[in-house]
Amino acid sequence: MVGLMADPPSDVVLVVGEAGIGKSALVSTALRSLGDDVRRVVVQTPLVPERRFAVWSAAATSLGIDLPDTDATVSSAEQVAELVGVLGGAIAGHGPTVVVVEDVHRADPWSIEVLGWLPALVGPQVSFVATTRPVAEVDGPRNALKASSNQVRLGPLENDDIVAVIESLTGHRPNPEEAAHVVAASGGNPLLIRELAQDPHRAHRSAAAGTVLESLLDRLVAPGREAVELLALAGPGTPDAVIASALQCERDDLEERWQSAIGADVLVAAATGVGFRHDLLAETAASVAGVERRRFLHGRLAIAWAEAPRPDELRRVRHLMWATAPDAGADIVDEVRRCAADLAVVRRHADAADLLDDVLARWGDDLSARDGGLVAADLGDVLLRAGFVDRAVTAYQRAAEFARSSGDLELRARAEVGRQRRRNPFIPDPEGRAT
Repeated sequence: MVGLMADPPSDVVLVVGEAGIGKSALVSTALRSLGDDVRRVVVQTPLVPERRFAVWSAAATSLGIDLPDTDATVSSAEQVAELVGVLGGAIAGHGPTVVVVEDVHRADPWSIEVLGWLPALVGPQVSFVATTRPVAEVDGPRNALKASSNQVRLGPLENDDIVAVIESLTGHRPNPEEAAHVVAASGGNPLLIRELAQDPHRAHRSAAAGTVLESLLDRLVAPGREAVELLALAGPGTPDAVIASALQCERDDLEERWQSAIGADVLVAAATGVGFRHDLLAETAASVAGVERRRFLHGRLAIAWAEAPRPDELRRVRHLMWATAPDAGADIVDEVRRCAADLAVVRRHADAADLLDDVLARWGDDLSARDGGLVAADLGDVLLRAGFVDRAVTAYQRAAEFARSSGDLELRARAEVGRQRRRNPFIPDPEGRAT
């Protein structure tokens, strides 16, 4: 890995392995082995990407640059090309550099497409490394990245290696019975080996990764655990001010909660704030909270973003959507439509389209005919302004399906007009007609 970073190939180095197998640890060890003259840019894909090009929004912060408006009314290919140019110029201007993108299995396809183009642009002094879990690649950018990358595949540790890891962690060599329990429970997964080595008897109780990681969260007292659950739902990079507001606590109190979680080996401190020691811990913290608890915390985050020093309406509405029960989508349709309209006014058409599309995907069958038709028609309008005529017509067709049952004549007319966007307005005279 060090060699691939020091002498970059012409394509992305893709480190592939199951969760907890040691992808990030391998990359971090290699980064530490590089010289001080090598710049390191490490970006984490959000647990739930909230907008297109989410990966590179984080990278821009590390590089100290402002990204162009990626939601202007241009094609996706033009947006990708513009972003590649801006990022490539910023990266190439700093000498030897390693860019690491963690967990691209969660990245949006547009971010992945940008990653695929960058190596050819920036030259031989820059290496690109991405980590990913094995996934069933279904979109073009993921398939292209997989086909063109230099892959490093990681598998489970062998028994002798597991014993050596236990010895290095605990200071003593495990007896055959202890080793057998850890081997059986961990499946050779280094993350689980580390946790089980601290308490080998846990292997008797469960071999499930979730159970092992839940026990880590159990080390936290209630205030610290609540902060960790909220951080998992809020996503990396969420300002402490927003977290503190959602928890209804002071910043000093929040810092104490972070320190307790760091002491429990759940969180780690970084230059940009605190983060989870492993993304599996973030996923576990989010899942163990329970459905009703997650909705409550998302609701608190929605309020916190509305009251933040720099409010973010899109993130507020996103959290509001996640706080809303499956059968209550009608309660927030108007707010989502207002947010999408405001985004479209400032030419953030892709964000507006994604928001409206998510409403239809989550609540489409439960919305009233009128509400569903209005959301679908709004989606058609946004896509049409962005130049995606075919996708816009599909949205208008869905709006028309809703409208037929709504009794709203204005909505039916709006949807029908939209459906005709593909049609040629010029209808030639029939052959043989007298002139």
